[in-house]
Amino acid sequence: MDSLRNELDKLQERELAYVMARSKGLTDKSAYTECGISRSSFYGWEEDRRQYLNEIAQRIKREASFRALMILQDNAEKAAETIGNLMESRNENIKLRASQDTLDRTVGKATQPVEVSGKDGGKIVVNLSWDDDEPE
Repeated sequence: MDSLRNELDKLQERELAYVMARSKGLTDKSAYTECGISRSSFYGWEEDRRQYLNEIAQRIKREASFRALMILQDNAEKAAETIGNLMESRNENIKLRASQDTLDRTVGKATQPVEVSGKDGGKIVVNLSWDDDEPE
């Protein structure tokens, strides 16, 4: 993480804004738009520089995800114990919710039947069509 911070410190302000937006966004366009950089300014940066900035953004995303996962894993046992202890609560609502949560996570949520019908309870009509003119 220290080397990443060093790299971030070397970026110009607009580049840093782009990298941070890109680490949260899915596309270059969404990132440069979010931080107020015009399309022409963005594509005015050299291809190698844009690629470097995107690599830094991906590293930020991976490292943040990894740190969050480690925190969750470190606390999973404590969370499970807490839910287990809540099942001993005197409050019936708390006991019920803890029990449901335990069952949902171990056995899976109960399925709910769904009845589907067409307009005014009538039949459902499905129309299928193919475009045979497209090459395979």
